[in-house]
Amino acid sequence: MIYKTFLEKLRAVCLEKGLKLQLIGFAGNDKDFPIYKIVVPGTAKNKKTIFFSAGIHGNEPAGPWAVIEFLKKFSPKKYRGPRMVIVPVMNPFGFENNKRRNAVGIDINRHFRDSRLRGDNKLIYDNIKDENVFFFHSMHEDPDVKKFYAYGYEEKPEKIYRDVVKVGGGFFKINKSKKIYGDVSENGLVLNDKGGSLENRLVHDRIPFILCTETPGKEPFEKRTRANAKIMKKVLEFCIRNSD
Repeated sequence: MIYKTFLEKLRAVCLEKGLKLQLIGFAGNDKDFPIYKIVVPGTAKNKKTIFFSAGIHGNEPAGPWAVIEFLKKFSPKKYRGPRMVIVPVMNPFGFENNKRRNAVGIDINRHFRDSRLRGDNKLIYDNIKDENVFFFHSMHEDPDVKKFYAYGYEEKPEKIYRDVVKVGGGFFKINKSKKIYGDVSENGLVLNDKGGSLENRLVHDRIPFILCTETPGKEPFEKRTRANAKIMKKVLEFCIRNSD
């Protein structure tokens, strides 16, 4: 099983780093797919949280594997920054079966603005809403393209978003189209995305920084994984400098 293998490797690196996988719930028709988070405590004076998520679409695998690559180079003992929460695979059924949708055929990331959250959407959101999130970064992939782009959610994009696009540009060509899937884009950064995504829900929760990155699925998997891990590092460095 792909997810089982992934969890074995994730547990191994967490054990090496003195971190624990914390069960937050189950997905799947028979609740046979556990969902975990990793929590790295912040410094006592820093009450904010950086939240990394990946694998909400199961056919976008580089984000989850990037979490392992990121943790391999991360030193919890030396860490001095905000509380960090990572959910490596939000849709383990989809991850196991290389499917965008979950076990009941729902594209989870289209239903976070529903008037009543249910199932996987409620489970995921309930594990975010009470965190004092300063920066939310969601790692996605676009399986159909060879160029990198990202979504920001303010009219005036923050410099960190541009910096992240530059990191992506160190691995891939940037999609510089003026529109990406009908949304206005500027040099690889799509602004003011609307819809039922988790990011759009968090915009209305007034989280200060929200970023969704899209690595190009037609590029080599190993390169996509390294790019995501480096972007995580870039975001974390920004949060350490700016979240006090």
